[in-house]
Amino acid sequence: MKNIFPGHYRPTENKFRQLWDSCIFALDANVLLNLYRYSPTTRKEFLSIFGGISDRVWIPHQAALEYQENRLPVIRQQADAYDQMKKQLVKNEDDLKKLLKSSLQPGRHPDVAVEPVLKAVRDVFGRLEEQLEKNKKEQLDLLDSDDIRQAIDRLVEGRVGPAYSPERMGEIAKEGKIRYDRGIPPGYLDTEKGGVEQYGDLVMWFQLLDKARESNKSIILVNDEKKEDWWQVVKDQTIGPQPKLIEEMRREAEVSFYMYRADRFMQSMTDYLKRTVTSDAINEIRDIRKLDEKDTRSRKREPLGYFSGAYARALLEMAGQREPLGYFSDAFARALLEKAMRDEERNALISRMLNKPSTLERVHMLPKLESALLARAEADAAMESIMGEVEQMGSRLGLDVPSADWNMATRTLFVTIGGKPDDATIETFREKLIERLPKGTTLALRFPEM
Repeated sequence: MKNIFPGHYRPTENKFRQLWDSCIFALDANVLLNLYRYSPTTRKEFLSIFGGISDRVWIPHQAALEYQENRLPVIRQQADAYDQMKKQLVKNEDDLKKLLKSSLQPGRHPDVAVEPVLKAVRDVFGRLEEQLEKNKKEQLDLLDSDDIRQAIDRLVEGRVGPAYSPERMGEIAKEGKIRYDRGIPPGYLDTEKGGVEQYGDLVMWFQLLDKARESNKSIILVNDEKKEDWWQVVKDQTIGPQPKLIEEMRREAEVSFYMYRADRFMQSMTDYLKRTVTSDAINEIRDIRKLDEKDTRSRKREPLGYFSGAYARALLEMAGQREPLGYFSDAFARALLEKAMRDEERNALISRMLNKPSTLERVHMLPKLESALLARAEADAAMESIMGEVEQMGSRLGLDVPSADWNMATRTLFVTIGGKPDDATIETFREKLIERLPKGTTLALRFPEM
């Protein structure tokens, strides 16, 4: 089975060595953008490592474009981060002073003078604040004179792939709709971006395939992307690249494909290319990646943020939902409220409620919340009717539709299609079904036999 399903098997040690000996090392935009977040020492080491293999480095045009478009916002975000650290530092200093004053009261510790200790605290925190201001200024200076970009330019000079024509981009958009409906990676988790932006990952993937075909070389992609349309993830543990990516590269270009996060790549450099990489650099890169992953998981709880399920229950019951929630858990109440807050209008509505508006304003807003919940309930009822027709719609087009499942939490209709129907029939079925779906609903077609 290993030859039939190569994406589901980790390469042997010998295969890894063959891959590292001759492959192209491709970099995604997020790897380049993270250079602005590393310490100068780690950044210098990172660029030095890649400088040593620059003849094998390559950047897909889409990755280079996304780097250029996101460079300035990332610089600005880092400058803002220094402000946040300074605020936290001031708070910590105040807390420490209060603790010292209460602990070192006269009579408690007669041998300890309070003022010299407080002065030492002020001196230490003062130096830290000065350093943060210096770092912030250096970060903002990059807006005018970016030595990091200059170093990247030198590294990838002559090694950025060509752009696609408008005609090719149009073809990818059409193909992307079909791939995303089938859950074919990468990019199908970017549909919320809408427009052409949702196809950015897919454009880069096709450019990687083109490069592999043209060069007849395997590809290692260094990618700090976190989404599961790039990585195979089981219970928050990353197993490896999405198997379908490995198999598509093998099928379309007849070469191997593998991916690494930046920290794992740096670590593997010591094993396969005998390059010296300090543990401090690897640990810093890993720490930043883990912070990103933690931040991503915390954002999944928006828009309720840190508010409890009990708070959600109270809001729903105020909106006339007392009876349905009677014996359900607070977690269910929270999920129900978040489900009613998917679009921007509902987000704004609930945000105002959670910011403790006046009683009068709350009274005016509750009917709107109730209306939002009722609208979502009506959409769910409509889905029950549609699900009863899915099989018939498929039969009229000659499709075998063994199952249709409605996921209320993600508002996604999953439809399984048997056999190996042609693309035109699938597209007709998809368009007819989308016409019937309520607004805000996602359609996902599954093809277990294809």
